[in-house]
Amino acid sequence: MQRLFQESPVLKDIIDNSNTGRQAKKKLKIWALRVLSENPDAYSYFIQEKAGTSQLKKLRSRDYAAIRILDYIKHSGRQFKDLNLNGEIVESDPFAILIQCARKGTGGATPAYFYDMIHLFKQLSGHEDPLPHKLEILLWMDRYSSGLDPEVILQRKKNKLRILKIIIKKIDDKEIKTKKYRFKKGMSRQKKMALAKTWWKDHKFHLKFAVRTPEDLNEMLGFSLDREVMATMKQARKVGIPLFVNPYYLSLLDT
Repeated sequence: MQRLFQESPVLKDIIDNSNTGRQAKKKLKIWALRVLSENPDAYSYFIQEKAGTSQLKKLRSRDYAAIRILDYIKHSGRQFKDLNLNGEIVESDPFAILIQCARKGTGGATPAYFYDMIHLFKQLSGHEDPLPHKLEILLWMDRYSSGLDPEVILQRKKNKLRILKIIIKKIDDKEIKTKKYRFKKGMSRQKKMALAKTWWKDHKFHLKFAVRTPEDLNEMLGFSLDREVMATMKQARKVGIPLFVNPYYLSLLDT
């Protein structure tokens, strides 16, 4: 919180000189609207008088921050079912959290929330860190492999073949029975693989053969998962957390 106020003394002044949270949000709204008023194109975009990509390009970085703040204020107090909390009703009011933290030192906010607020108010104040040069970004990206690199493409092909071989064996051994995905009697291995490759393009194939147990997942990944990961997944399954990964996504993983 201290760093946030250092980066944005205007925000500190607003909170310190407001008797209520509603009053503080009203002052925040005035500040954001004042920023937008400096750029008529941004204000027209905000009130939906003008739209489209060409209009969007006329917005400054400060305008983006102002619109985001105004949007937060407009929707503050809205309630939603949080499916991560078994449908518990939660209220969206990020600035109420900020104001409570400033006054009482508590509010349930995470470090990520404060980092976000620091960036947001630096952006609104026009004091945000300069954007990196495009060349610098490309150098950062070059540190890591790309999905278009030849060796990565080759690895995905190998993964696909490994997974299809396992699926073919499961069909042959009648571990998985399905009317749609089956082989005619007497088909050679090559023909089975050729047919399975055509199934790969069918989204229903990936739903049908998605792995649902830790053991099947480990097998599809070439038995590359360690004991700790396997134990965690088995424990998760015991408490009712489902496992579902389709063959395509498995083929993207580097074992």
